[in-house]
Amino acid sequence: MKKLFLFLIILLLITPFSASAFLDGPIVPCGRDLDGSGQLEKSEQCTFCHIFEMAKNIIDFIIELLIVVVPLFVVIGGFMILTSRGTPEGVSKGKKIITSAIIGLVIALLSWTILGMIFNALVGPEGFPWPWNEVQCEGGGLTEEDEYEDQPPVVEDRCDEMSIAGYCLGDYYCQRGVIDQIKDMTQEMDIFLDCMKDKISNNAKEISSISDNSGGRCFEEWNGKCSSGTDSCTGECCGHSQYSLHYGGSGCRGTSYAIDFAQEGSYEEIKAAAQQCAEKSGFGQIDVINEGDHVHVELDQVARNKGCI
Repeated sequence: MKKLFLFLIILLLITPFSASAFLDGPIVPCGRDLDGSGQLEKSEQCTFCHIFEMAKNIIDFIIELLIVVVPLFVVIGGFMILTSRGTPEGVSKGKKIITSAIIGLVIALLSWTILGMIFNALVGPEGFPWPWNEVQCEGGGLTEEDEYEDQPPVVEDRCDEMSIAGYCLGDYYCQRGVIDQIKDMTQEMDIFLDCMKDKISNNAKEISSISDNSGGRCFEEWNGKCSSGTDSCTGECCGHSQYSLHYGGSGCRGTSYAIDFAQEGSYEEIKAAAQQCAEKSGFGQIDVINEGDHVHVELDQVARNKGCI
């Protein structure tokens, strides 16, 4: 029987239903010459981050493999019970196989859940900028031309310092620069967004603005230029009007009681969910406005109660 189990495991590992069947790509995510040129493009080169992406792929593969193997062992255990003719030894072996298979799967799934709880507890209330189990790497390993000694890369523009687009605040997707603005978000807005994420579709969960990319300058002054939602990473203008709740209104500068969703086509969906969450959280009156190229949501009553407007 032990030989049979060993044979089944080896068979599963070497058949086409292995990594390529379970994963979107190979276990090793880089270092492959995709175009057959004999030279790796920059996007194909490995970085240190790819070690973690490979580890994630291995874990995913093991979990998916267990989902296939466990039912197989349950069937084997049941078959042994049926063919044991009622002998205690045969029935006992069959039950042990079924029990061990189920316990193994439960332990694997619980371990995944426990790891998620530990990681999220370590990073605090803001969480990871993307789901903790989704490692995101960009190609571009060091080449002779890319190496430098004791000299940091030169930043040509303040816009180059902005955060890249990526997942944020749990299930949301932040456009370029928005992750930098999370620090300006009020606790009430954090509670509001946490409520919203389970009430809107993934397509609607794209955030285009929380405060501003001007590095805080617009909290202190406003020069009247570029006040039409224009990105202000250059520091030459402010992206919102002078007393916008993106900047904390007139009395709470440096905080944001507003948020912009990028998908204006989801206006009705966002509005309905926002009103439900405002009522559930006791935030009172809110404003939900279709600005044409985005949906603006602000916690109007909360800001008034705080003396911001």
